[in-house]
Amino acid sequence: MATVGALASAVAFSIALCWVGVFGPPGAAIALVVTPLPLLVLGSIGGTAAAAVAAFLSAVLLASTVGTVAGALYMVAAAVPMVVAVWALRSAWRIEAVIGAALAAFVVGVGLLLWAQFGDLAAVQAAVTDAWRQSFNATVTIYQQMGVSPERISEIEAGREELEHGTLALLPGIVAVSAAVVYFVNILCSRRWAAWPQLGALARWQAPQWVIWAFIFSGFSMFAPMEAVSLVARNLFLVFLVCYFFQGLAIVSYFLERFNLPRGLRLASYLLIGVQQFVAGAVLALGVFDLWGDFRRLSAHPVDAKGRGDRE
Repeated sequence: MATVGALASAVAFSIALCWVGVFGPPGAAIALVVTPLPLLVLGSIGGTAAAAVAAFLSAVLLASTVGTVAGALYMVAAAVPMVVAVWALRSAWRIEAVIGAALAAFVVGVGLLLWAQFGDLAAVQAAVTDAWRQSFNATVTIYQQMGVSPERISEIEAGREELEHGTLALLPGIVAVSAAVVYFVNILCSRRWAAWPQLGALARWQAPQWVIWAFIFSGFSMFAPMEAVSLVARNLFLVFLVCYFFQGLAIVSYFLERFNLPRGLRLASYLLIGVQQFVAGAVLALGVFDLWGDFRRLSAHPVDAKGRGDRE
């Protein structure tokens, strides 16, 4: 009975969050960010099967009330990735593997959805470019309504082509990173109700050692003469940068906890990282060089009893 009640609650909350995000007032779209949360909480209570049933029911109800597109988007962006995440969490996978599995499900789902909608890559690129240009024009209009000087508007317009090329080239990486961060935030929030063991020692988290070599290889590959190789390398480089930024955050969190600093000072430290590019860069550098610096001494092994006895 408890599982049935939890399942009904998860479906109700999922539908409510989607409705608020789509039909709510300006700013209510933030509700869509926590749409995966009910499935994670249910998964911790009723297991993967319960999460899968709730995901399916939520998608069907959204499709019948809001529209087929809304149901498909929910299935691709939240339902399937969170069911995969629940299975991985319950299977005791490492947290980066959980996020990676959910992200892989998201990428496959988006790919299938785009293929069904447009049919080929050229049509997808044209649609994305058109959407970006419409968004850019809308942003310029907002700036004009806010009273931004014509000179500044002209500067923005002059950089349109360069900005378009740079943004669209990195769009796959930006979308992947954004989805991964959203999934991680939801998993982090779910620990209020779910005791996932993967979240017990986040301050000691570090990326697998092979990532540094993939990071270096993608960095050099950005300068490859083939545009396709360079494009893929740039997006992978962005993903690995974010990985090491989070490792740097883990290092910062470790020392904040070690020195038992007040909660207010910890919050101020994270806010400083978020608003100051130089500080954020330093955190990123901590993450990258942690493999060699071992700043938290995670690889240090205690001396065995025999060794201590010999010295004594």
